[in-house]
Amino acid sequence: MDLDKVIAFVTLLLTLSTASEKLVEIVKNLFPFLMEKDLTNSRRESRRCATIHLLTVLAGIATAFLSRSAFPQEILDTSKDSTVVGLGLLASGGSSLWNSLLSYLLKVKDIKSLDLEERQKLVEETKK
Repeated sequence: MDLDKVIAFVTLLLTLSTASEKLVEIVKNLFPFLMEKDLTNSRRESRRCATIHLLTVLAGIATAFLSRSAFPQEILDTSKDSTVVGLGLLASGGSSLWNSLLSYLLKVKDIKSLDLEERQKLVEETKK
């Protein structure tokens, strides 16, 4: 696994996620019923939440398509629409995606660190 490519991919995903989140906020501000929770009517509140989720997915995909020409080609083959849609879906994942991704990357870092320590011990032992 090339860590530089992973870092570039995560950076791209973070950028897309932030941009699509801002797009969602703009649209929510245009339609006040999306901003106001309705705790008195659970059915209306459910529709509002579903609309926001759908808007989030559409904003992620739209953001990915609009910015696909800026994607580094060495990381992704963006000639396929399915790749761009996948990136858009990932970008719409929000903070739960970022928490999982951050945990994963920290574990990879820990494993690489342990591997390096093991190799250094082996080198020191062979010198003795």
